[in-house]
Amino acid sequence: MRTLSKWTYIILYFTTLPTVSIAGAVASRNVQYRGANYSDRAVTVYQYPIAAAGSCIDSPEESYATVLNRNGISVRGGPSSGEMQALAKGIGQIEKLLGSTLPLNWRTPYNYINTVAKGTWNQAVNAINVRRPLGTNQGENVGRLMHEIGHKVGNSGVYGQYRSFIGSQQCGITNYATSKSNEQFAEVFAAYVAYPDKLAKSCPRAYLFFSEKLFPNSKETVATCDNFDRAEQLRWTSSQGGKPNILRRLYAPEDDHNIKGVR
Repeated sequence: MRTLSKWTYIILYFTTLPTVSIAGAVASRNVQYRGANYSDRAVTVYQYPIAAAGSCIDSPEESYATVLNRNGISVRGGPSSGEMQALAKGIGQIEKLLGSTLPLNWRTPYNYINTVAKGTWNQAVNAINVRRPLGTNQGENVGRLMHEIGHKVGNSGVYGQYRSFIGSQQCGITNYATSKSNEQFAEVFAAYVAYPDKLAKSCPRAYLFFSEKLFPNSKETVATCDNFDRAEQLRWTSSQGGKPNILRRLYAPEDDHNIKGVR
């Protein structure tokens, strides 16, 4: 008899409940955690502090260069040690979820570009472009780094698989996830890597695609975020003018109303 994982029980629990309003997880807010309609949510996954910092993910025990080289991820533009650490953290977690190194068609260079002001990130033909202002640590945002490689994964044929699997149960984990189907996939990919607790609670069907289809051997390696409530309180307290949160630098809150700058 097959033993169900802890996340299977959680998903079954949430899918059998009516729409639930959870208070307290987000300071002074009510959040709907079932379906694609939410009373409040971030614009992008990378604006959640846990995803931005990769707080749920263990840092690699090996050198950052070793993790990246083994998975065929090269870097250009002289990224800082913090940027290398953030990228290796995310790539290392994908490797754990797969149980193997990245497939050849998931591999791509990361091109770090200095800008005077904030710039868009995008997956170009031959690289992922990471544009960040000089003197900031915005290039260390794990959630954003994972969103971009999510597009690379989607372009390998996974976009269609995801759409077929979720059907009408669209995932509105963020505002940006509702803009285009491909962006939804990239957002959900980033969440499964860097903030799986949020994804499981927000979009059980999308979570199942990743845990059962894309990463079928990830039951024991998926990250665990035990400080969910506290992180959400910090984000919203800060956004409401409370005590500044150091993690705000990672997700560039000035992008909140500039959806064109998300990519």
